[in-house]
Amino acid sequence: IFYRNIDGGGQTLVVGLGATSEISVEGLRMAMAAAVKNLRTQKVKSAHFDMDSLTPFFRDQEAMGEAVAEGLLLSSY
Repeated sequence: IFYRNIDGGGQTLVVGLGATSEISVEGLRMAMAAAVKNLRTQKVKSAHFDMDSLTPFFRDQEAMGEAVAEGLLLSSY
C-alpha cells in the first residue's frame, strides 16, 4: 500500500494484489480490507475504487464483487 499525490491536490492509494498469476478472490478480499483500514487511519472521508482495472483478472465477476463487499465488511473488524 502506498500513497501518491496527484496534481490538483488529490491522492491515490495503490494496493497491490501480487503477481498477475497469483491474483485471487481471497487476495482481493484482503486487499480491500487493508485499503479501507488504511483510509480510516488516514481519516479519509470519501474514496473511489477503480474496479474496472480488476475485471480482466477475474472471469467470475460475481465472485469479484462478493470479494470486494466482504473485504469492505472485514475492514470494520
